[in-house]
Amino acid sequence: MDAPPPDPDRYLWRLTSGLYDTFIDKLKSTGKTFLGAIDPGRDLYPVFGEDNKFITWYSTATHREAKVLVFGQIGTSASGSLMSAKGNHKPRLNMDFTGIDDDSKPRMMPILTCPKSASSAVRKAYRSQLVAADEILETNEAVNGTSGVKVIEWLHNPGKDGSKKDIACTLPAIYATKPPRFAGTTTRRNRRTDNSDSEGENGDGDGNEAEDIYVGALLDPNLLPDYGGPYFHHQHAKLVQRDIRDENNKLIPAWKIYEGLAHGTLVVLECTLHCWMFNPAVKTYQLSAHSVRVIDGSDEAPDIPSIHELSGARVQNSQSGPSTALDSFNIGIKRDREQSSPGSPQAVPVSPLTEISSSTPSSKSGSDGAAGVKNKRKKQKKDLLEKSTEGGKSMDIS
Repeated sequence: MDAPPPDPDRYLWRLTSGLYDTFIDKLKSTGKTFLGAIDPGRDLYPVFGEDNKFITWYSTATHREAKVLVFGQIGTSASGSLMSAKGNHKPRLNMDFTGIDDDSKPRMMPILTCPKSASSAVRKAYRSQLVAADEILETNEAVNGTSGVKVIEWLHNPGKDGSKKDIACTLPAIYATKPPRFAGTTTRRNRRTDNSDSEGENGDGDGNEAEDIYVGALLDPNLLPDYGGPYFHHQHAKLVQRDIRDENNKLIPAWKIYEGLAHGTLVVLECTLHCWMFNPAVKTYQLSAHSVRVIDGSDEAPDIPSIHELSGARVQNSQSGPSTALDSFNIGIKRDREQSSPGSPQAVPVSPLTEISSSTPSSKSGSDGAAGVKNKRKKQKKDLLEKSTEGGKSMDIS
């Protein structure tokens, strides 16, 4: 479908262009894979993990871990989205804090809200997700609930009627010391980008060349604009390239995640459902997102976090496979290229195992590959290095 003249309001354009209608048709075609179409009492059942410390929901149809599709519009940091280099990590107050190290597993947590200017069908589908998620939680609490335990729900932010209206999703760990187990399924041939003039393309980089951007790739964490300072003490851990793709089914580079998943972006996530009970006093319900697909980007200015400071904690020096459920989302409606946000992420193709076509165009290709981004940030890191000392000894943040 050819793109109509874009509406100045991108949210209204989604309605007038027919994007919402096409999206709902695709969502319906996924059947019980969509969270809102699930009957929790019939389609899912809980399975306890080791020592009853966690629960994972399984599908009654496959008797395997259930994978569900969840959609929404990414909310702002004010709504609870935690999109930063430290993710959901919080230092414990009044305790020695060695920072985020190789053993830490911080994760980014986007909050999904009901899409703006949505059609009645989109609002109904979004609401059906809330009902299903709430029913799963309430059913489990009725059977396995324990008095005196704090329950952290996967639905956040009460609306005017008192019911929770936003969906909290958790992305995979930001850092790792070794590639994810599925990373080997990608060949070097389909790792290449369409940005052939990026720095490092001829092997003159430090392992973060453009051609090395693929699902599971391990990258220099300094590529994230807010990485560095006394909060981070990695020795071997690297930034992991996750399966997060733009409207053209091309990987959003890990260092461009803030632009690629800016608030206002319409997304679909493939998630598994869990309840964590490792802390006897806390029970956490979690929608763990394994893959993300952008249906339509955002014209909103991305929230780029600043270098993280420590407060309320004593700092101690430390010495220390691709989704298929989303393949049907070939919306085929593109917003005019000239109306696209200049801050949209550069597209990077990956494995042909997924073939999601775009609903909006990608930004113009550039030469700001991984090595180029790192060079631009050297001065900022150097200035920070001079300031981040503990006991007269400089902390290594290079």
